[in-house]
Amino acid sequence: MKWEFEDGTTFNIADYPDAFGFIYRIEYDNGQIYLGKKDMFTKVVLPKNRNRKKKEVFYRESLSWKQYEGSTKLSKGLTVKRKVVLYVANTRRALTYLETKVLFKYDAIFNEKCLNKNIGGLYFDNVFEPLKEPIKKEYRWRKKI
Repeated sequence: MKWEFEDGTTFNIADYPDAFGFIYRIEYDNGQIYLGKKDMFTKVVLPKNRNRKKKEVFYRESLSWKQYEGSTKLSKGLTVKRKVVLYVANTRRALTYLETKVLFKYDAIFNEKCLNKNIGGLYFDNVFEPLKEPIKKEYRWRKKI
C-alpha cells in the first residue's frame, strides 16, 4: 500500500528534496486511526579518528518508511485501509511540532477513534482516565465559545 495525500495523489519523496520526514494518519478497516511522524532519514555519526578531527554527521535515506504501518501495539490484527501524509517537514524540530499540533487537533487521547495513547511522551491516556469526563465536558464547553 502506497502513501498518499488527502486528495488521493501519491506521495513521492523525489518531489520534496529538502524533506526530513512527514506527519501521517493511518486508517484501519474498523474506522480507527493512528497519527504519528516518520523520519525518512537515519542519522549516521562517524566518530573522530586520526583522519577526522571532529565527528561527522550525515543523513542516509531510510527505506523502512515505505512499508511502515504504525508503531502501536493496538493495531495488531487490524488491516490498513489507507496511509495518508498530512504534512511534510524539512527539519526534525518542525516534524515534532507538527506531530504535537495534529495530535491535539484530533484530540487523540480522548477520541475513541484514535489509537494514540500519549502525546510527545508527556500526556498519557492513563493519567487522564479518572478525569476523562470532567475534562471532556470542560473542553466541549470552551470549544463552543
